Amino acid sequence: ATLCSETESTVDNLKLQYYWSVNGHGVVTGQLIGKSITLPAGILRGGYSYILSATVISDDPSIMGIGQVNLTAVSQGLEVVVQDTGWSWLLYKQWWNSYTT
Repeated sequence: ATLCSETESTVDNLKLQYYWSVNGHGVVTGQLIGKSITLPAGILRGGYSYILSATVISDDPSIMGIGQVNLTAVSQGLEVVVQDTGWSWLLYKQWWNSYTT
């Protein structure tokens, strides 16, 4: 998963801290730290729902944020967004692209 931004160089200068988690049927990753994360293959199981969360911490409170994407995994290995919290759609899109390659 990768948090994406239209102003990547500006984001790098802000020294943001990224915290991720995936929760759902049989999966509790705890906090994963870093601008991007990689989940082990097979961690998501078909027919179950999961929540991919990202928290961004900054010294400037106006920049901080939390996003969540609710996912439903189907047996064919596809994950589908069933609900999101706005900005997190871009987060999911980047995650989906990296997860399926």
